Amino acid sequence: MIRSILATLSLLAFLASSLLAQGLNTNATKDDWEEINFETGSAVLVDGYPSLLRLAELLAKNDGYRVKVEGHGDPNTPARAAEKLGMARANMVKQFLEKYGARPSQISVATAGNTSPKVGNATKEGRFMNRRVNLNVTDPQGRNVSAAGVGDAIRNLNAATGGPAGMADPKCCDEILKRLDKLDDILALLRGMKADHDSLKQEVAALKADSSKASQQVAA
Repeated sequence: MIRSILATLSLLAFLASSLLAQGLNTNATKDDWEEINFETGSAVLVDGYPSLLRLAELLAKNDGYRVKVEGHGDPNTPARAAEKLGMARANMVKQFLEKYGARPSQISVATAGNTSPKVGNATKEGRFMNRRVNLNVTDPQGRNVSAAGVGDAIRNLNAATGGPAGMADPKCCDEILKRLDKLDDILALLRGMKADHDSLKQEVAALKADSSKASQQVAA
């Protein structure tokens, strides 16, 4: 157990240094454990690791279930950039779920761009909540089980498959700690995320520049 705790602390230290290097806000809230949100212009996962690990575990045990991951941007982001960011965010979650047990055939992705905000967009907190992924879970017969955040997906998938009604499984935390022991794999995944993030940042900046230029031309 001590080795597991040390491994977890090492991972958290790496995450903190990595995210600070990118200029991302690492302040955690209780919602971080159940929902997947993103910083402005980014598709890097900065929260939700325990929940995603739990969801991957449930999907691995129930291969008839499917998840459609839908990425969202906030309405302040230009439409084309938000669409691209939404797809990148969905693909990042898909990659993580597959890495930790879900089968590729179980996960599909889509983007809603900036067309479906969850809350009002006037505040910084609201915009953060709108930069998210939704998870649409269906059973082996194609019936909808859940269509919201990862917390709802876990609770409803648990209930549908006869598991505990809450977020946790009695063995869940032990399983998560065992998976966090695989630091080399996780660190490699995070490095890949950062490379994808840097590339995406450049593309989004170019799209914003094009949008600004087009607006200036229309105004002229």
